[in-house]
Amino acid sequence: MAAPTVFYDPHLTAQSVGQCDCDCDCACAEVATSNFSPWQNAAAYGLPEEPLQKSHEAYSLPLDGEHTLAFDPLQGAPLVLNRAAYDFWDAYPSSPPEDSAFEMRQLLLFAGLLQPETKPSACPADQPHQLSAWLHVTDRCTLRCDYCYLPHLPNDMAIDTGFAAIEATFRSALAHGYRVVKLKYAGGEPLLRLPQILTWQQHAAGLAARHGLTLDGVVLSNGTLLSAAYASAIRDAGLRLMLSLDSLGQMHNSQRAFPDGRDSSETARRAVELALANGLVPDISITVSGRTTNGLPDLIAWVLERDLPFSLNLYREHDHTEPSSDLRLETRAIIAALRATYDVIQTYSPRRSLLGSLADRANLAVPHRYPCGAGRSYLVFRPDGEIAKCQMEQTHVVANCDTPDPLQAVRESPVGLQNLSVDEKPDCTTCMWRYRCAGGCPLQAWRAGGEYTAKSPNCAIYRALYPEVLRLEGRRLLRYGARLTATF
Repeated sequence: MAAPTVFYDPHLTAQSVGQCDCDCDCACAEVATSNFSPWQNAAAYGLPEEPLQKSHEAYSLPLDGEHTLAFDPLQGAPLVLNRAAYDFWDAYPSSPPEDSAFEMRQLLLFAGLLQPETKPSACPADQPHQLSAWLHVTDRCTLRCDYCYLPHLPNDMAIDTGFAAIEATFRSALAHGYRVVKLKYAGGEPLLRLPQILTWQQHAAGLAARHGLTLDGVVLSNGTLLSAAYASAIRDAGLRLMLSLDSLGQMHNSQRAFPDGRDSSETARRAVELALANGLVPDISITVSGRTTNGLPDLIAWVLERDLPFSLNLYREHDHTEPSSDLRLETRAIIAALRATYDVIQTYSPRRSLLGSLADRANLAVPHRYPCGAGRSYLVFRPDGEIAKCQMEQTHVVANCDTPDPLQAVRESPVGLQNLSVDEKPDCTTCMWRYRCAGGCPLQAWRAGGEYTAKSPNCAIYRALYPEVLRLEGRRLLRYGARLTATF
């Protein structure tokens, strides 16, 4: 019989899981990392003196006749166990003596699959390490996307307003002990203001260096204005690029056309190739709607052929949505399309983890109580310097660039979006996935249920997809993961 062997990802550490696997056009999942120990430091922690037991919340998913993915959705990260390792774990507390298989016990402990007998599953910590700010640098845009929630007005952020927004962000970062500041330059189409963005980013870099903070910056673009010179400038400024691409050919154009109706799909794909040719690897943001489901597998194949990071984001309804719009999500069709897409991913077998990229706003890599940072660790600056909680609610102003601590004002404001913990949503409190989904987008929950305590209207989609995402992760671990074999 084979020796007990565990397959794991040594790169899913306290630092790496605090970041999204891919950029998104939204406030990303808010996660904290203080209670998540790196695998490679396990030996420094030892084992608790009290006896260990198998987690009562553990979830297992057979991958083949020999291997099983094991996962505690309330804490930790997924592991793959061969049959002998699974039997070792499943037999707790009747496994071999405590002085054997020390490293394997540590790994199972840090993954949450073993727990001290007197300690229940831990609730995720609340304080993330990153403060994000959305700088809405212009309302002007080169496309007319059917799902866009913003007016196309001739409003640009003045250069001094941009400086003030960045300084306000750093004031709050320092006041609340954040170690990382992330700036999202967005619109409209932000490449209409690239010279100003480069100036603002240089200013932000100076502030970060002065205060000993890490700076991350990303430009969220539709790619229509990207040139070789622009790509090189973005790269040289230390900025990253996120490009929107929803399908190939007409399906993309059906929801992301030029104002005169011209096809934008070829322009978008050319932007991706142009970025790559100039040393800039773009993140691909994919909005999944009722119009584009059938084209998802072909798009993902195109993306994976170029080994690009990406995220799948479900279409979000808003105040300007037509009730009968064919953009709306039909549960069975979306589930079928995403499963077909996952089959394509399995064929290409990417090396990187996709735990934060494949199921809308969920981040299956790390537990969290809040679905996003809106209202908590996120600032949205309008072109005039007024501050909102979420870019989808820019009419609900709660502060401005002159506010001494805008983040505190955002957190305390009763206006607009209320981003509740998943523990405050009655329909979610007994769900095994609650600390991975965190209840979904609060605005979508409010639109569907009339209150912020409502569960996500996409709940059935999420429940169907999470096991499929974990199955992909399990197969990735079997192919690329590190191995730990126990000896007795």
